[in-house]
Amino acid sequence: MNTFLFYDADKSIEGAYLKSLNKADRYSLILISPEDICVHVKQWSDNGKKKVTMSFNYSGIRYWYVSITDTEFENIYLQYPDGNYNYRENCLLVVSLRDMYTDKKHYKPAGADTVGVGQTRLPWLALKA
Repeated sequence: MNTFLFYDADKSIEGAYLKSLNKADRYSLILISPEDICVHVKQWSDNGKKKVTMSFNYSGIRYWYVSITDTEFENIYLQYPDGNYNYRENCLLVVSLRDMYTDKKHYKPAGADTVGVGQTRLPWLALKA
């Protein structure tokens, strides 16, 4: 089993690398239990929109500034001032690859939601295609 999230520790992978793998070794969806989650809120310029990203540890590797695409989760943090916020809830992270962009890379974006497990509602963060 590969300990990296989609083959490497970066927020994207090269399309050529993905194509070079045997079909049996390719995957585009994974469920993980991340650790040390931090939500980052930052307005990059005076006229720019605020951006919400997250960082987390998975299998001993730190993934930095992954974009949040779930608007419900993002809207919560858009109300916060610029800063870094520890996300202390236990959660699961669903990760999938996006289609290849013009730069020939597949990106690993993020979102957030909750999922029911029996009577318990577990927070989860979804990196979705």
